[in-house]
Amino acid sequence: MIPSENPYRRQRFVEAATIAMVVTLLVTGGVLNYRGFGQLQQNRGRIRHTNEVLMTLASTEMALKDAETGQRGFIITGEDSYLDPFKTAMAKIDNVVDQLDQLTLDDPVQHSKLPRLRKLIGERIAELQMAIEARRVGGLDAGKAAVDTDIGKQTMDLIRTHIGEMRDIGTSALSQRREAAEHSYVVGRWTSVAVTLVGFSLIAGMLFLIERNRRLDSRMRWFLEQIQDYAIFTMDANHRATSWNRGVEQVLGYSSSEFIGQDILTLLFPDDAIADGSAEAEFRTAAQHGVANDDRWMLRANRERFWASGATNAIVNDRGKLMGFSKVMRDLTHRKRAQDELADLAAKLSEVDQRKDVFLATLAHELRNPLAPIKHAIELMGMNQLDDEVEELRQVMSRQCDQMVHLIDDLLDVSRISRGKIELRSEVIDLHKIIQTSVESTTSLVCTNEQHIEVQCEAAEVFVNGDPGRLTQVVSNLLTNASKYSGKGCEIKVSVSVEQTTGGEWAVISVADNGIGIAADQLDSVFEMFEQVNDTLERGDAGLGIGLTLVRTLVELHGGEVTAYSEGVGRGSEFVVRLLRSNEVAAIEETKPQPATLTTRPFRVLVVEDQRALRVILARLLEKMGHQVETVEGGADAIRILDRFSPEIIFSDISMPGMTGYELASRLRKRESMKGVTIIAMTGYGQANDRDQAIESGFDEHLVKPVDADLLRLTLARIAEKS
Repeated sequence: MIPSENPYRRQRFVEAATIAMVVTLLVTGGVLNYRGFGQLQQNRGRIRHTNEVLMTLASTEMALKDAETGQRGFIITGEDSYLDPFKTAMAKIDNVVDQLDQLTLDDPVQHSKLPRLRKLIGERIAELQMAIEARRVGGLDAGKAAVDTDIGKQTMDLIRTHIGEMRDIGTSALSQRREAAEHSYVVGRWTSVAVTLVGFSLIAGMLFLIERNRRLDSRMRWFLEQIQDYAIFTMDANHRATSWNRGVEQVLGYSSSEFIGQDILTLLFPDDAIADGSAEAEFRTAAQHGVANDDRWMLRANRERFWASGATNAIVNDRGKLMGFSKVMRDLTHRKRAQDELADLAAKLSEVDQRKDVFLATLAHELRNPLAPIKHAIELMGMNQLDDEVEELRQVMSRQCDQMVHLIDDLLDVSRISRGKIELRSEVIDLHKIIQTSVESTTSLVCTNEQHIEVQCEAAEVFVNGDPGRLTQVVSNLLTNASKYSGKGCEIKVSVSVEQTTGGEWAVISVADNGIGIAADQLDSVFEMFEQVNDTLERGDAGLGIGLTLVRTLVELHGGEVTAYSEGVGRGSEFVVRLLRSNEVAAIEETKPQPATLTTRPFRVLVVEDQRALRVILARLLEKMGHQVETVEGGADAIRILDRFSPEIIFSDISMPGMTGYELASRLRKRESMKGVTIIAMTGYGQANDRDQAIESGFDEHLVKPVDADLLRLTLARIAEKS
């Protein structure tokens, strides 16, 4: 207990307690900072290691794909030059798998999968070589027969499954290690801030009391002089050092005789800080406000830079006159560099994400380019009279082509959502129309699977605020999911109802089926990215596992929720979407003309496309519609043909060698003769910024490959109406 009758003893007690707290704080802070820095370094190394594993897995899969590509090229053509990718991949695969073997030594689960993966890869390579040898000996038919066996596909599917499992393990580990690194960084940062601020406050308080009361005895001086982790010193009003402690020698490298009396501005501050005035600004701030907290680069006695974390306090007398300054600083260079390295790592990870987005956009473009002539060729076939068997085959190809386009769009939507690029165009809509549109879009798949959709609506009209396109995508994905995971004869029920709760009225959409069902332990995970139920190996059309992820994200963007229900495997499943009901009524929409009833007129059309297959097929499709068509394969040819051909409409690709579509449109818009011409971009790049760039370059419209024939008719009819 502190004797209240003795102020001197009370002061000494407070001073001793303060000293004890400072020492304890310094020791604790040093230990925590050392441990935090070590943990941060360890987590950063683990993140780099996991990224190497994921990249090596991708290299393994890519090498096998390259081997397949080379083998298929040789079998089709019989030319040995097509085997170059195959040989390169063969030389690479063993090295990549050996590298993977070394990288996964620290993960027993991943490492245990390597023997099986290595065996499957060996079997696949043997199958590829066997087909090549069959082609050499028996010719094209023998080669095709060897390739057409289902054994190779089964082996490759098993390889992809093993790689996918290892990738999932690595991705999960990467996420955990990133979280651990972020946690270590946050904990270390705030621990350092807290320890530093409290330490500075205690030390500054001590210095203030020392100067104010002028009662600093020899023990206090000895204590301050012996502190080595903090450089603590005082200055007069002209910044000349008036005191020194051991920390000055430890942190700054100056002895007492070298330090006392020196100008601190020129002694410790770098030239750039003196030149830009920030050094003097620190002392002005301290003089005006009493304290200036400033972390900056400073100089040691050997002129080496270090990151100093500290505070400058003003020393005033009883009348408020500035007598000088006190300064406390410590060396946190190791933490600054660790933070900079973490920031650099975050920037690199961000760059990797950006490259992934660019890769997805490029992949979509490269996939859409070959799909476009296939789509147009299928539609061109549909304009002719075909026998029933050929028409059935044409419809199968059409459905599979549409499915490919749907998968590409889903992949790009996932990328947009992960970057926060999805924008909703909200309006008041009737859910019955959403259900109707969704059912129509999935009827083909349901009929192919010999299933039946039953629609039940409790209320005549149920209105919500939402994006009609995105809500249609939600219901369509749920219907597609129900059809894929149900057998022939399955009943799919879609219902719309209203649910009254304390939070208001909710519009409820239910999609239920009597298909394979969902196990209880998977109900919470079916909405995760790439998550699929356990029988996906037996179901060849299970998809990529991103449809339900899009459903959940889009519903949540609308302020709603989606829940999965199932009584177990084999007992069907139900997905329920809840959206807040709107009290507003949707505006009456004008009935849009159907493609079959559209009226148009013949146009003179110029097709600019470097891909020959698409150029020829699109020209035939437009000619079949009654238009006069000329084709060129590049921008320069398009400009030259204008001397003899005056088009009314120009369809142009964007990505072309020599002159891009953007440059072509820009040049054409500068011509007086082109003012009345409609220029339409037809490209595989379909993101919002691609469309904006096309319009800014001079295009009137932006169509994404493959363009549906009905959309093509609507576009031409709209142009005819305007003209």
